[in-house]
Parts: sequence; C-alpha cells; structure tokens
Amino acid sequence: MKIPASTAQYFVRAAREATLATHSTYLPDFPHASWVPICSDHTGCPVFLISHLAEHTKNLQASPNASLLITQQGDKTTTRLTLIGTATPFDPTLDELDRFTKLLPESNAYLSLGGFRFYRFLPQALRFIAGFGQMGWLAGTTYLADCPGFSPEESRQLLTELQRTTGWTLLTLDPYGLNLSTSTDTNLRVSTPSPLLAPEAFAAWSRQILSTLT
Repeated sequence: MKIPASTAQYFVRAAREATLATHSTYLPDFPHASWVPICSDHTGCPVFLISHLAEHTKNLQASPNASLLITQQGDKTTTRLTLIGTATPFDPTLDELDRFTKLLPESNAYLSLGGFRFYRFLPQALRFIAGFGQMGWLAGTTYLADCPGFSPEESRQLLTELQRTTGWTLLTLDPYGLNLSTSTDTNLRVSTPSPLLAPEAFAAWSRQILSTLT
C-alpha cells in the first residue's frame, strides 16, 4: 500500500507523545524504549527535550540511530506510525523554542531547571499501519520533500494576522492545522481538510473554521 506523505505528516504534527527507542549502552545490542513528549518543527520532524542524565542521552551520544513510535487509538484499531532515523541535539531558534513551549507548556519547568537538551528526529523511513491491509513504507526524503511547511516568518505573519482579525488565542499553525486555546481546551488541534501550502489559502480556511467555534 502506498502511504501518502501528507497522511504521515498529519499524524506526526498532531502527536504530543511517542515511544523513543535507542541503542542501549547499559545492555549493548538491546534496544531501550521509553515515553517522551514530542511536537514537530515546521518541516514535520519530531522534536523532543531530554535530560543529560537520561539513558537516551547516553545512548544517543554513542549512536544517533533510533526509532520513534507514535500511536492513535481508534474505535476498532490503534493506528501506528514508526519512524526510523537519527536523533541529534540542536540549539533551537527563537521561533522553534516558541513553538515547542506553546505546544508542550510543561517543558518550561524543565528548561528553567537546566540540564536538558533539544533533539531533532530526522526520519530515513516511516512505517504506517492503520489496520488489516492498510500498511506501507514511506521514504523519509518523500515525507519531508512532498509536504513542506510554512517558513518561520510566514508562520509569524499568519499568527499575528489571524489573532488580530479573529480574536482567538492561537498557539501555533502549519499547513496541516492550527493549535488554539479555548475555554474548554488549552491546546486544541484543528486539522485542515488537506495540506494548505499557500498562506492565503490557509488564512481563508482558518477564518472560516474559527468562525464556527464557540
């Protein structure tokens, strides 16, 4: 089954947690897996924050090769997306830091403590399973190249304009949806019907969908 790149992009961008598996240094030749909070950068690469004391940090220093499992529970089945690639540390830009802390506000407490580092996961291959007969592989290059996100500058301009014209408290946005704060949900994700790569088209969709929310 051919997996559209946008299907994987929607899945990753909506995710706020995953299971990270790295090569154990404590028990060589065995995987070490544990839960991590995640979000995505503007390209769709997963980003996470881990302590310098974590086993994953030691493991990734020895080998950046890793795997990330994202799941979504449905009525009859659990949809799974496994990303295989490399996780490397990076220093976030102000835009990246703003996006991360708005999507994962609890990270502010960790950042204030110090001793935590940002990691970006660059997928080389993705395996998607949505149910019996609904599964397939996707190349990492296809995942990233076929569905570009907004540039940081475009995102800033859209956020500023939409907040000014709609009155909603918007957190972040990308061609696949937006996150906003409402009276009942401080981090609501609303997905676009299809990737809206043109900022003008995204702005029009956002105004329409926000006008229907209460």
